[in-house]
Amino acid sequence: MEFGFVHLGRENLGIEYLSSVLKRAGHRTRLHYDPGLFGPNDNVFYVPRLEKRFTRFHKIVGDILRRPPDVLAFSVYTNTYQWALSILAAAREGGFAGKVIFGGYHATLVPDQVMADSRADAVCFGETEAIIVDLAEALAGHKPMAEVRNVLWRDGERVVRNPMADAIADLDTIPFPDKALFETEINYEDDYLIMTGRGCPLSCSFCCEATNNAIYKNKYFRRRDPRAVIDELLVMGARYGFREVMVNDAMIFTNAKWLGEFLRLYREQIRLPFRAFAYPKFMTREIAEELVGSGCYAIEFGLQSTNEQIRKEVLNRHETNDQAMRAFKICDEVGLPYDIDHIFGIPGEQEKDFFEAAAMYAKLRRLNRIKCHLLSFFPNTPIVEKAHRDGLISDERLAQINRGEIGDFFHSATVTEKQALRRIDDFSRLYKFLPILPEPVVHKVLNTGINRQIGRLPSPVIIALQVLGAIKGRDYRFWLYIKYYLRRLTRHFVIQRMTGADYTAPSPAMQHGR
Repeated sequence: MEFGFVHLGRENLGIEYLSSVLKRAGHRTRLHYDPGLFGPNDNVFYVPRLEKRFTRFHKIVGDILRRPPDVLAFSVYTNTYQWALSILAAAREGGFAGKVIFGGYHATLVPDQVMADSRADAVCFGETEAIIVDLAEALAGHKPMAEVRNVLWRDGERVVRNPMADAIADLDTIPFPDKALFETEINYEDDYLIMTGRGCPLSCSFCCEATNNAIYKNKYFRRRDPRAVIDELLVMGARYGFREVMVNDAMIFTNAKWLGEFLRLYREQIRLPFRAFAYPKFMTREIAEELVGSGCYAIEFGLQSTNEQIRKEVLNRHETNDQAMRAFKICDEVGLPYDIDHIFGIPGEQEKDFFEAAAMYAKLRRLNRIKCHLLSFFPNTPIVEKAHRDGLISDERLAQINRGEIGDFFHSATVTEKQALRRIDDFSRLYKFLPILPEPVVHKVLNTGINRQIGRLPSPVIIALQVLGAIKGRDYRFWLYIKYYLRRLTRHFVIQRMTGADYTAPSPAMQHGR
């Protein structure tokens, strides 16, 4: 069978793993892809007018109809779900009659909703690599659908939920990801995306990983064998000759023994710059020094808020500000640059929290970027369940969340009050270039009320200030981001010239749900 994967956004490791499993079993795969240029998943170059100009909506639908796959497969996040439904609707309207399956985070969170909205042949929830081949056999009529785990499926008009399989015990039984799927879209020479494990040991209330931990009874977090990770890097390094590695785990250091073995092998056999994600509470000087000595050139810390009470009671995060500052100070002292993730729009936060966070961030010497996000409510996460119980979310709003009508975590806040939104806009813009400001300047901005005017600065000015920050901090990832855009723009015009048609702006009937 041939599977046509449909995806909006950046490189998707989940799709690559599924493709490799299917190919190993003799099936064929291809990718229908829209990188989402200038779209809401972009925290730097978000320009809605240009997004409509550069969307590949019509191209995707046209390619599906010209060469229909046996199975059209959607791996969806909550904020790409409505887009996927619109692609499916347009393909069906054009005559596509093949099988349809949905999977991904949103399908795991609300599989019944996805089945009702899409009327797919099957909706996969949880890990899919272990069951995708069985599902292919069932869709081809060679195996009873009732024997396939982790799926909802249609028996006539009746929807059947099959039992859930355990999490895959040994992640190294999954073949290396099928990087060829994104080969024409991703410049692997610059950057290789890899995961050394799956899941997260934490259960932050706003994160889908909390739901995964609940579904799998806290057995979802697993690590690959360090040698298997190194083998992948050696094989793919020989193929693509990449110059940098992005370790995309929720956090790289949890188990000291595992990390020590991985970094030793990495130093001996890979010897390339890499960056990773981390949790400040776990950082020690020994770990920081070992990371730097192994080629780590940046760490991204998830902090989310500097209000300890909000972090603990709302976000289910239990580190203290002292622990966070100790981690940042260690990085300052060993010369390890770092980014900080900060979330706006958390229930209970006040304007004073924004002042306190700015003052705290101004003290940090090696702070590279503050990545500003807006709290998004993902279905069935603990924060949504609590907000609904407390009356902060109405039944109607809960239904919208389940349908994926939430916007994105860069540009769509959960708060709606205009004054609160204005404060968030002012401070999020300040945070984006705060690392280039000396601490006394930050205090002057805050004390004189200049921060209240920053929201009026045009977006190109903010981008220019971010560019200055990238120059000051020698931010390799920022320049890769610009190069990524140039590559995608070039490819857009090549595709347009080759097809001789305009596959950009979709008609109103095909617009996705924003």
